[in-house]
Amino acid sequence: MKLSTKAGPAGFALLSLPVLLALPQPLSAQSAKEASNARLQEYVKSIQQIPGSGQSLLSSGALNLYRIAVRQTQKPTLNGVGDDDRHSDSLVRSGNATMGFSLSGGTMDLTLRDAAIPLSPGVVPVSDPSKDFQLSAVAGFTQSETSTAWCGNTVVVGYNDTGAFLRSLLTFPNNGLTLDGVGFSTDQGRTFSSLDLGAGGDADNFLAGDPVVACSSPTSFYYSTLFETATAPDSMGNRSPLAGIAVFNSNHLPSSGSMPAIAVMKDGNTHAIDKDWMTVDPKNHAHVFVTYTDFDSSMTSTTCGDQFRTAIEIVRSYDVGKTFQKPVVVHEECGDSDFVQGSQVLVDPNGKIQVAYEYFPSNGPRQIEIQTSINNAGSFAPPVVVSPLTATGDGQSLFPNLEGGFRTNEFPSLATDPITKDLYLAWTDATGNVVPDLFSYSGYYGYGNIVVSRSDNGGGTWSSPRLASPTPAGFTGRGRDQFMPGIAVDHSSRVAVCYYDRRNDPTNQRIDRYCSSSNTQGQNATDQRFTAFSFTPVTNADGITAPNYMGDYDTLASDSLYINSGFVGGFQIISGINPDVYAVKF
Repeated sequence: MKLSTKAGPAGFALLSLPVLLALPQPLSAQSAKEASNARLQEYVKSIQQIPGSGQSLLSSGALNLYRIAVRQTQKPTLNGVGDDDRHSDSLVRSGNATMGFSLSGGTMDLTLRDAAIPLSPGVVPVSDPSKDFQLSAVAGFTQSETSTAWCGNTVVVGYNDTGAFLRSLLTFPNNGLTLDGVGFSTDQGRTFSSLDLGAGGDADNFLAGDPVVACSSPTSFYYSTLFETATAPDSMGNRSPLAGIAVFNSNHLPSSGSMPAIAVMKDGNTHAIDKDWMTVDPKNHAHVFVTYTDFDSSMTSTTCGDQFRTAIEIVRSYDVGKTFQKPVVVHEECGDSDFVQGSQVLVDPNGKIQVAYEYFPSNGPRQIEIQTSINNAGSFAPPVVVSPLTATGDGQSLFPNLEGGFRTNEFPSLATDPITKDLYLAWTDATGNVVPDLFSYSGYYGYGNIVVSRSDNGGGTWSSPRLASPTPAGFTGRGRDQFMPGIAVDHSSRVAVCYYDRRNDPTNQRIDRYCSSSNTQGQNATDQRFTAFSFTPVTNADGITAPNYMGDYDTLASDSLYINSGFVGGFQIISGINPDVYAVKF
């Protein structure tokens, strides 16, 4: 991972966008753009091969890339959008180059809409709002969907960043494109510096977001992300699309790094690799594990034959993320009716590999499942059903929409207690909170609660889900949404879960960030509010993001080295139309 604190790449003059576009371009620029557009068009085709209901399960990163691909490759029409853009919006509704840019001087004269906002104690900025709106008034200002890792004095937060995409365009085709940002702190999350994650010197490279970070020491951090690229040219100069997961490894922060390792790479014509997750073995730091979802339309798998296949798979590295072994299937489903998605992975204190995810059966309720490996992810025991659940929001397709027009999910968040060796899962469940709704897709609306379940026997059995934070006394609304939990346990066995909550608005529109913590195995939790004001969700404002995008997850971290007590977690606050990333330490 290249984490340079320099203002811009050496020798690169930061010019205004109109001036830059007017400069003579290298002879290879047009051919590189055509090749890149060809890769994007192939990505569009691969996504459209996924059965309709499966398309709705694609992660935010995949859907943002899909929207970019459609807008970039379709011919404009009279109304200014691509021929297939309306299909794109319908689908997403249902379903070393640019480090540390500091744009100055001749940038576009756009009003900066990032006036300082009030912050609660313990909350600090991670992304840099001064970079927003400098290259475009209509895109490139969204930073959200965070993953946090904490080792000793160092904290790293990865996040989706549409501004990084625009900044990477300034050096295309000499470098690839990126939708990934990163913030790092050397004072335990009290202050952060933010950078763009570079995609390297190949115009076919595209870092597509969905970041996950992990660490094994204060100077060794890992960053995984969706990665699109292409094969080397054949004898005729043709290249074929590849889809996979890239893993960056930084052995010292801040410092220069090498190109990412490839955790998994498959034929981009027939595989959409999505929703990565990553962990480092706390007892053997050379071991790195990455899970993901493979939407497989190759119709050639041994198990599914000529049927569409959806699978949670895992890859393993035994050399600190430099190389990865072949994928191992955790759970797969055949056909276009049953799906799995939203995996999280960890190595528990007993050395077992635990992979949790959500299962979407065609018959019966969706459910949270977990599978365990006792042989370093060489194989997995059959699924254990942690709990069935009730879909939240309007029940539209597999990813429902919440009030305000943004989509959410019920994906699990997984953590372990390093002392007691208990496992914890948190997710969103609307059981008991479903009310009739005359205008929703399903005829009802499910107000989700954050629930927590615990296993004291290595994932074999789980406690009944309990509310992380019951509806407070005096609430007068029809219901309130809670969504996107992140759970962690520190070395004192304190359990905490952070989430978005609408308890302060009886109309269930405005959003706050809350965290609930407990010293009694998740029971009798104390709530803390970490937003100084309730913000309103805004969708379809940034032209790069999917129309109903607000992110799929935020995580919470305890110190992976068991040195410091407490928690650090990234999350987003929307000011006006502008989402930015902040972190809370408590």
